[in-house]
Amino acid sequence: MTTQDDEAAKSFTRTSDLVLIETSASAVKRASGERTDLAILVFVFFVGLSLAVRHIAKIERTLAAEGANSRRVIVYELDAGKEFRVPIEPKSEVFRIVAHLVSSKPLAPHPHTVRLQAKIHTDRGDRQEDLVFLAPWTTERVAPEDQGLVVGDPIGVNLDVHDAGVGELSLGLQGVEGADGLLVRVYRREAVSSLDSLRRRANIDPQKREHLARRAGELDWVDLDDHEQIALVGARWKKVAALSDSNRELVSRAIALGSPPARPERKDDGKAITLDVDPAERVAFFATGPVTAMARVNFNPDGRVFANVRDEAGSDQRDGKGELTIDVPAGKEQGVELGVDKASSVSLLANDPSKLELPSKIGFWRATPARPAILSAGQIPIVVRTTVRRAVARDLTENASLGMQVTIARGPEPSASKITRLLPATAARSDFDRYDVHDHKVSPTEKAVHYLVVPAHGVATLTPTEGELDLSFSELDPQAEAMHIDATSVDAPRKTVVKVGESDWKGFVTRRPSNAAQFETEGGRGFLRVARRLTVLPPPNADALPFRVRHPTGSKPTEINGSIFEPANLPLGVDVGSDHPVALVVRLFAPEKTDVVAIVDGGTPERVSAGVAERVTVSRSMTIEGEMKAVIVLGDDLKPGPHTLSFVFAAQKQVFVHAPWVLKKKDPKPPKEAHWVAGDFD
Repeated sequence: MTTQDDEAAKSFTRTSDLVLIETSASAVKRASGERTDLAILVFVFFVGLSLAVRHIAKIERTLAAEGANSRRVIVYELDAGKEFRVPIEPKSEVFRIVAHLVSSKPLAPHPHTVRLQAKIHTDRGDRQEDLVFLAPWTTERVAPEDQGLVVGDPIGVNLDVHDAGVGELSLGLQGVEGADGLLVRVYRREAVSSLDSLRRRANIDPQKREHLARRAGELDWVDLDDHEQIALVGARWKKVAALSDSNRELVSRAIALGSPPARPERKDDGKAITLDVDPAERVAFFATGPVTAMARVNFNPDGRVFANVRDEAGSDQRDGKGELTIDVPAGKEQGVELGVDKASSVSLLANDPSKLELPSKIGFWRATPARPAILSAGQIPIVVRTTVRRAVARDLTENASLGMQVTIARGPEPSASKITRLLPATAARSDFDRYDVHDHKVSPTEKAVHYLVVPAHGVATLTPTEGELDLSFSELDPQAEAMHIDATSVDAPRKTVVKVGESDWKGFVTRRPSNAAQFETEGGRGFLRVARRLTVLPPPNADALPFRVRHPTGSKPTEINGSIFEPANLPLGVDVGSDHPVALVVRLFAPEKTDVVAIVDGGTPERVSAGVAERVTVSRSMTIEGEMKAVIVLGDDLKPGPHTLSFVFAAQKQVFVHAPWVLKKKDPKPPKEAHWVAGDFD
């Protein structure tokens, strides 16, 4: 983003050199007797030289005053009634508009409301958006080259144009509070691949990171979260010049843009993350102690911030005027849900930001009845986790339909046999998740999740039954490590909360639909920010269907604490049906701490050849010491009939297992609820 500014500086130097050369040449030409003209020329020469040197010195003084990391930046002056027009080129995704207040008088010490009108005129039609934001009155980072001007520090806003087409963007100033106008510059973002973005973020020089953040109107690189850093670094950002006809009406100016001032040290001051909050929505994050977090309402010291803090012991409500501090003790895990009494943004600070888990960014593909999502398998079968949401009005009060039809063909040929399932589902508007855009006028619903088993060379087609659905996909990695689960003491109380949001287990890898190019060209691509939080588990299901495990053949059972245990190195026989997944509660005993992995069918579950499942079967790891209980999920992705459940551990260790054994005739039938729990165990 430095090319045009650097070229402007070079152009100025070349122009000054040209003046000196022409003046010297004229003096030589008239050296033969024209002493009067020579005296005049010499006078003009020295006056021009003096002005040029003074102007260059002024630039140097301005830049020097701002520090070694400052940069000379060319901006356009935008007054009320004028327009700043730039081209929208192919592959444009986002325009970054960086604005500074400009005034001939000192700026009043409070944020100033700015109203810009963005008009988009392209080959796909016209649309108009109003951009309203608060611009800072501080002038610590900027020094104008023009005397008599007061220029405020930068503020950056994004305008999403990824589906707009090719044409032009016009920015008009509708109003600015307490200033004469704006100084603006515009950058255009082109997306690059995820792999390239990660490489660029890893390889970019730290000073260039800071420079990139400042030029994009951000306060500081360290103030950006991971996703915002990737958005800046992991894309091609190019400064955009005004179109030639509008450029003639605009005044260009130069400013020196410096680094943010050093922050005073304070005990509670850590990395600040700014989060937009609407009164009808909440922002959630997960904290692991010891950590102190503070939420501050921006630009409104009288605003109130509310927090629901939840852990295993329950939840409590807190609130504060202007700010709220939350202390999480060492060893504690808490979910925090923030809200405000009026639309605002909240700065979240922490003395150890690494202890906070903030919303995750995930991509989605917007499918329609005319543009279904297609998933094609290669030479091996695949299992794909599909998450379904819908964009709804932010004031929606009833549930929205997430209905979808899934057709799985056993081959790419039109004559291949197919199975078709109608997957009805409904969901409420999400209070926590939101679209990753500057001004989200709609909200996503809560999610519905389905697992698709697609045979080798098979093709799955996912079609909304009505309207548009936002679909996210991830494919099960057959070589993934076992999913770690927590085994608990048999006397431990039932777990009442569970963490939701992006999974910590990396066994599912994000994938694109096979017809991704169609979504990209037709504007069906987007991103969500998904909150990480704690939520309450439903109570156990006492009416779950009975499920029994056969004793291993030829075993020597052992009685431990009054119950029959079998050696865990022998496979157990299980019979599953085809309608529902099974949550099998087992008890394991190990005299010393031992890592144990539970596997089904020798680690390669025998799944149905094609179909849709509610749960998927994967290997699960746990740590056992003494007698502990664990939950093994046998998903409805398994073929109906007999399967084996095995436990793998180090050869020198001893482990025993107790399960709900198949009843003998003389055994009394225990109550069903003694063997069953329900919940989102994945």
